[in-house]
Amino acid sequence: MNLFPSKKTVNIMIQDYVIRMAASDKGTNSLTLREEPLPAGMIEDGQIVDEQKFFELMKELAESWELKKSRVQFFVPDSSVLMKPVMIPSHLKADAVNEYFMMENGQSLHFPFEDPLLDVIRLDHLAKSRTGQAETPGILFASPQEDVTAYANAFEDVKMKPVTAEVRALSIHRFLNSLELLQKDKTYLISEWSINMLNISIFSESVIDFMRYQPIETSLTDWKPERDGEEIHFSYVGDLNLYNQQLEDRIAEIERLMNFYRFSLHKGEKEIDEIILTGDNPFIREIGQKLSDYYNMPVTVADESFLDTYQKGVKGKYTALMGLLQKGAGR
Repeated sequence: MNLFPSKKTVNIMIQDYVIRMAASDKGTNSLTLREEPLPAGMIEDGQIVDEQKFFELMKELAESWELKKSRVQFFVPDSSVLMKPVMIPSHLKADAVNEYFMMENGQSLHFPFEDPLLDVIRLDHLAKSRTGQAETPGILFASPQEDVTAYANAFEDVKMKPVTAEVRALSIHRFLNSLELLQKDKTYLISEWSINMLNISIFSESVIDFMRYQPIETSLTDWKPERDGEEIHFSYVGDLNLYNQQLEDRIAEIERLMNFYRFSLHKGEKEIDEIILTGDNPFIREIGQKLSDYYNMPVTVADESFLDTYQKGVKGKYTALMGLLQKGAGR
């Protein structure tokens, strides 16, 4: 009998216009999903702008969503994440890898911001010896420490315990892979479409190979949240022609990035096999249709109607959170 059950873990995703939460109960095998719209100007480019209002909101949600004393996993702001392939001295133990690269900051590594927060993923299955010295390939992620700390402090202020900050692209890939939607020998461009940003990541042989953040110019005051029970739906009340042009520009950017990936990064030896769309953009099916019309390759829109075949009740807007939840389950 477990007399001291571990505290529950909740998973939180914060965008400029909405905060979402996912939590699971192993005992009842139940999934809890919640969301709350955010006022314009509280969060911008994924970063906290109005700390006082954000604190007040989190204080309310900690009560209504019963988050106090929970462990919390969250995402680092996508707009400031950098990714870099690195080689790791193979003799380093796991807990020494991040420290090693922190020592390299300003020497062999340079970032466009001070005080980076680093996380390195080892790719041991790709390890090989180079010039007589054993090294292990890895992927380094860097983000301004102040951006991540701002969220961690906000959670602690409402009696939550931050334990993990992850890159959203990794969580999305984890969830899609768990549904057996991805083949290991193929290269996927995974595009996460939100109302005001596009996250593009490319995974080749199950390893992230490229990542790019693209803003979608739109005023959040032109998006009206409507509550339907526990669900929040956003409707656009601005100039639809202007917004459609923004989407067209981002679609064109995908073609440029695919060509850059194929010819500049891989000298024509590697190309995209399939495009996958996910996210909460209300026009995601129309975007998927345009991509399908433009490019001679499979295009999959991982929205509710598609995901329902694999996991009931999960909408595309929760894809990243489901992957983060799976990370916590493996702790």
